Amino acid sequence: IGGAPFDVTKMVVSDGVASNLGMRKFFASNPAAAFTFPIGVNGKYTPAILNITASSTVGYINVIPVNSNHPAVLDPNEVLHYYWKTESSGITGFKGSVTYQYLAGDVAGGPEADYVAANLMLPGSFWSKATTGAATDNVDETLHQARFNFNGVSNLSGDYTAGLDPALPD
Repeated sequence: IGGAPFDVTKMVVSDGVASNLGMRKFFASNPAAAFTFPIGVNGKYTPAILNITASSTVGYINVIPVNSNHPAVLDPNEVLHYYWKTESSGITGFKGSVTYQYLAGDVAGGPEADYVAANLMLPGSFWSKATTGAATDNVDETLHQARFNFNGVSNLSGDYTAGLDPALPD
């Protein structure tokens, strides 16, 4: 994808629902690469920034922006009113991170400084949450980003969001 820099007027626009196909990127084995999925929904640029430090096999990552709070949260008034459905296939030994950019207007309740990054790993029903605290919550409230780190995994499939710890399932 060429034409950077991307923004709300220059991006791949999704319809904002989980059933959308999203945007898929294939990666070679051992790519040591960075890639920005320049995606969003109408009026919202919410890219996913992928940093790969290692991956043992060829595979893909697919990102679907969803313009609502995650349906499984415990309190929709205390979580981000946005999440990213992410799918992966073929990858093994993946090391790196994915950072999801959100808009301040999608922050509900709060304060945002108390948000933690959380994801529902798929398949399954296991939620993983960052530890509360400014140094460990994996949320940058200045840049409005939630970051997820991976070390040697074979599956990135899941739903990624952020919110207050009590509003997210354990």
